[in-house]
Amino acid sequence: MPTATDPNVELSQFVAKYKFDPLGYVRVAFPWGQEGTPLEKHLGPCPCQVRLLTILGDEMRKRNFDGHNPVMPIRIACCSGHGIGKSAFFGMVTDWIRVCWPYSQGSATANTAKQLSTKTWANIRKWHKLSICSHWFEATSERIYKPEDAEAWFLATQSSSKDNAEAFAGQHAQNSISYYINDECSGIGDPIFDVQEGGLTDGCPIQFAFGNPTKQTGKFARIMQGREAGWITIRIDSRECPFSNKTLIQQWVDNYGEDSDFVKVRVRGLPPSVSYDQFISSELVHAAQSLTRVASYVDTDALIAGCDLSWGGEDQCCVRFRRGMDARTIPPIYVRGEQTRDPNTMVQVLAKVLATSYNGRQVEMLFIDSAGICGPVVRRLREMGHQNIIEVNFGAHSSDEKYKLMRSYMIGQVKEALMAGLALDSSADLADDMTALEYSMTSKTEILITPKEQLRKPEPEGLGRSTDDLDALALTFAMPVVSKAANDQRYQRKPRSRVTSGAWS
Repeated sequence: MPTATDPNVELSQFVAKYKFDPLGYVRVAFPWGQEGTPLEKHLGPCPCQVRLLTILGDEMRKRNFDGHNPVMPIRIACCSGHGIGKSAFFGMVTDWIRVCWPYSQGSATANTAKQLSTKTWANIRKWHKLSICSHWFEATSERIYKPEDAEAWFLATQSSSKDNAEAFAGQHAQNSISYYINDECSGIGDPIFDVQEGGLTDGCPIQFAFGNPTKQTGKFARIMQGREAGWITIRIDSRECPFSNKTLIQQWVDNYGEDSDFVKVRVRGLPPSVSYDQFISSELVHAAQSLTRVASYVDTDALIAGCDLSWGGEDQCCVRFRRGMDARTIPPIYVRGEQTRDPNTMVQVLAKVLATSYNGRQVEMLFIDSAGICGPVVRRLREMGHQNIIEVNFGAHSSDEKYKLMRSYMIGQVKEALMAGLALDSSADLADDMTALEYSMTSKTEILITPKEQLRKPEPEGLGRSTDDLDALALTFAMPVVSKAANDQRYQRKPRSRVTSGAWS
């Protein structure tokens, strides 16, 4: 039994004072400024690390976890440039949790196995060795744990592969902290975050999501865009941190420009205007969804509808409308995929669409995805007298030599319309559909847009779903439609005087 003078007892009493003060712990737990140590030239954590530790401490004190009654999770996301010391921060903060919160349980992951082993975990182990309490724990290439409580008091590495998502399940620390370290989050898919949710239900849970903002889509992007509730978001410019190479950074700024994507991502901690090979930029989409963008059309513009059909599975059927530059005013229509196993469901929906007057105008042409249940749906609609329907094969060759396939062509027309002033509704799914698109060039220099099958894959490889909204909108650009009003005006015009060439005015 330890005695009152046992050094470990005194040390336990000393560190217990810092349960709600991670910054205070970090300042006393490591050999800052001590000669012969890796920290001999450092007197304490850098300003960026101080900022993060202060925020964490403030949140801990707000919750004042009593060891019994669960509190709301602390979720901190940090988007940064290179060289801010985030891996070192993970080393410091995991040591604080492990030492000050007995029976804490943690998982650490990163976008790739190499990043996890050589950067994230390597720094966590480095700071563990520097800690005044390192002798309390055992450290391996995959775990740091309390030997006598190895299954209940630990931090372990986990792969972020989508096939490994379930490995994050079952982590609970009812009387302590259950925590997750997510590094380089732009490359970590939604399934990992989804499973981590299960470890946030009891105790005092903490979730960290850090990384460079290399992508416009995915969980990390949505968090930093303020579209995920409950997260504290922080952006850090590399130039704020003493560790970064200021000369090299200035060279980047001089070479690429302050507002270039290179500097935004690597220095400023901002997302790129256009991700690598991104076909439609976020700026185009945000401008189109802004309420300052006027949804405009002229009287002779036809009202067009596009319908992307599902195959009766998880994908939903979507109908979108467009008149001129207005793809906003008439709300889209959604039908769950499982409801469309009976084609009559979509027959009824589309018959109503074709019979309805929208702001005094009926749909003059419906373009419909020719795949799946299209055949029986269109056949029945035509039997009902609706002849203003055109089937479109997404996989057919485009008549425009600039594009490889019909789907690529239609999406290309969407992009051109966005540049010309197309107004969109505020749908987050539609925005994600557009900004997730990448393109490649064929040997004949034809543009080929990311296939739907690729986009259905889980993040980060795809969106984890079908791009129903985008495809429905794209169908409204399948081909030009001349409205009845335009034809009426054309034939009602009077001929000019015979002195002229006889052309119509």
